[in-house]
This record gives sequence, structure tokens and C-alpha cells, in this order.
Amino acid sequence: DEVENPKPHPEMILKSIEKLGVEKEEVLYIGDSVYDVGAGKAATVFTIGRGIDADARVEDVIEVLGYIDKKC
Repeated sequence: DEVENPKPHPEMILKSIEKLGVEKEEVLYIGDSVYDVGAGKAATVFTIGRGIDADARVEDVIEVLGYIDKKC
């Protein structure tokens, strides 16, 4: 409710990045819909999801841990 534009607009992600004071290169955005993946791609952050356009596609949440280890 703090954004004007719904996903797949990147506003929510970009505001979160700003509030957290992190760089886009530090962000993993995880989503389970094409709207989530679209928002992550529009925000130009690494996107994990089931969508064909995601930077990484996973079928199980456990697979996400490998990507978290790479970012940390």
C-alpha cells in the first residue's frame, strides 16, 4: 500500500532497495508469478522464479539456498 503502481511495475522493489540502503547487485528477488518475475526484471535485479524470463528458474524453495550462498 506504499506504492502507486502494482507489479509488474518495479516501483515496490526499487523503493525497498532504497529503504534498505542496498545495491541492486546485492538483491535476489524471488517470485512465484509472471508479475513477480516481470517486476524483478524491470527493476534490473537478479530474479528467481518459475517464469521463463527469470534469471534462475527453480521448482523447489530449497534450490534458492544455492543462489543465496552465491550472493553472500
